[in-house]
Amino acid sequence: MQQLFFSNQGLTQDKRFSEILKILFCIIEDEKDLFNEKSVFYITPEEQKSDKRIKNVRDRISELFEKVKTRFQEDNIFESNDVILLNDRCLCFAIAELQKYSLLDTNVDVKGVAFETFVGANLHGEHVEFFTPREIVSMATEILMPRIDETICDPVCGSGGFLVMALKYIRKQTNTLEVLILIQICLELQK
Repeated sequence: MQQLFFSNQGLTQDKRFSEILKILFCIIEDEKDLFNEKSVFYITPEEQKSDKRIKNVRDRISELFEKVKTRFQEDNIFESNDVILLNDRCLCFAIAELQKYSLLDTNVDVKGVAFETFVGANLHGEHVEFFTPREIVSMATEILMPRIDETICDPVCGSGGFLVMALKYIRKQTNTLEVLILIQICLELQK
């Protein structure tokens, strides 16, 4: 996608990152809505054949992006006047490539990986910013064993990898605890 966005539209590194981030947020928003409504983040081969159908796809994705901006309004991730800047060819390609993946069902922090991939390469050396490898983050989290009643702080937070891993660890521990409590209740009921 990066190569296509550059060669087809001439987008700079930061613009490419921004557009990919918008698309990633749209995918996640669409997946969150799947319980209530049907998916809108898709493109069929037929839709790619006419300008009118491509406009319909763009309208669907733009509406989805408006929902993203509303959801994250207080976080100041996107400006209220932000729009998806990709031309039709780039947008269709991005959707076609990404529609087959689920970003919510993966165990990887997608936004963090995207940040590290697109921004990290430019920051090494110049601004002396480095990202901790995921394996180290995972190991450190296991060693610290964060709990739900503790405050977690990452004073050098870049992509938020430590915070995301701590949250996942706490969720896993909470789910394990809930299962143990249910087993205990069942055992008590059997007596």
